[in-house]
Amino acid sequence: MTMKITPEMSMEEVGEALQKELDSRWQFVWEQHLDELQKLYPEYGDTTYGLYFDKLLPPIWQQVEQQGFYSALEPKEDDFLIGRCLNFRHSTEKAHWGSPGHDIRVFWIVLANQHDEHIGSLLLEIHHSHERFHLPAPPRIRTCQETMREKITAHIRELREQV
Repeated sequence: MTMKITPEMSMEEVGEALQKELDSRWQFVWEQHLDELQKLYPEYGDTTYGLYFDKLLPPIWQQVEQQGFYSALEPKEDDFLIGRCLNFRHSTEKAHWGSPGHDIRVFWIVLANQHDEHIGSLLLEIHHSHERFHLPAPPRIRTCQETMREKITAHIRELREQV
């Protein structure tokens, strides 16, 4: 697994490379760990989705970091991190964005490059169900040029209104 990412890439190019890598891996990792995670879901509920992303994302995020990119927002001591890169504090979920059994949580990562420039934000849409352990759609990466929380959340709301 080698993602085609280089230090000079734009925000959009990084997002495209991440989406390709997610597309090539998400279902394999899902199927590989499905039995284990389904057994945990009755006790842990939605946290089980975080356990799945703890398995999927670290090798992908490591490749991003190896090319000099990093999350510009430092986690606080009590933050809940998923997959080494998703901070629960930097997410939003609206049940009405999807249909019954198809909820969507959007995480954002303000991305900085090797020159410590904030180049925009990666938005990761996680489609999931609160009714049963199920991913009704694959994870989806979007990008935006915003780097401030209020503008990022406004951008996410605009995207959701288009659904």
